[in-house]
Amino acid sequence: GPMGEKDFFRTVRRHLMAGEPRQCAALARGWRALADLARGVALLEKTKGVKAAIMLSPAEVMVSEALWRKTTAREGLDPRDFDRNLPNSLARRIIAEAAPEIPVLDLTPVFRCAADRGDTDYYPRETHWNVEGNRLAGEALARFAAITWLGADATAVSGLDPCLTATPAASVSPAVAACRNALAAGPKP
Repeated sequence: GPMGEKDFFRTVRRHLMAGEPRQCAALARGWRALADLARGVALLEKTKGVKAAIMLSPAEVMVSEALWRKTTAREGLDPRDFDRNLPNSLARRIIAEAAPEIPVLDLTPVFRCAADRGDTDYYPRETHWNVEGNRLAGEALARFAAITWLGADATAVSGLDPCLTATPAASVSPAVAACRNALAAGPKP
């Protein structure tokens, strides 16, 4: 159920940490675990012959400009210290390096598009999708599967929601490159 306001913003602050480039080293263990997961998914696909993919789900604060501004103001943070694209951009890069054969569906641009047009896809003071958020994720996943595994033409499976065609930024931000370099240079487990 809904969290109290204090607990909710404490949780959102934790989500923001992933978009803070200076926290890359502190999160290195988690990023390495993601690479291990990607390699495990690739092994499962290879040894069991199943189709596999990884779907990245954004935290609400990474897609909602209003929540982003409210949280940084409430916590006394400088928004310039954060990159809302960093968590999922870095995740895509780590997965691509660890298991390039595994397709990745990043829902960040889809949910950001929906938030920008005023949709509310998360429950209030929650970290989970509401009915509309689940619909949007389901349609995005169905479109992704049709294109990735069934060879459907992207224009033929655009669905009813125009946000389904939103794509991640193609360029690698300086924050992503810096984090990846810091992770590569850091101590190994």
